Amino acid sequence: MPYPKEVTLHQETDEVKINSVHVNSLDDPDWFNTRVKCFPLLSLLLAMNDTNIDYLSLDTGGTELQVLETIPFEHVKIEIIGVHLTTNDFEKDTIKKFLATKNILLTEIRQDETPKT
Repeated sequence: MPYPKEVTLHQETDEVKINSVHVNSLDDPDWFNTRVKCFPLLSLLLAMNDTNIDYLSLDTGGTELQVLETIPFEHVKIEIIGVHLTTNDFEKDTIKKFLATKNILLTEIRQDETPKT
């Protein structure tokens, strides 16, 4: 089970990077770094005394599988997981196989289409 940890967020004009290397200089006045404490999802759910999730939306910019791998599905009941995929079919297949090991069916819904598996 993952443990709480602290990460550095670097805010750029149009995105936020976690633990990125950024050199603060007088030539770049728009930098912003902050330390953030991150807690495992299960810890937050247990603190709320509720391990049931109706809908989990996951859009992490390419690290969705790594996030899914940290969820203890044997302790958390999730009805629907929305995963935003912007990469290739290999990643989609890998996530589909991972979710299958947790008895979760990946259903893909695209705009103006009916659900397909």
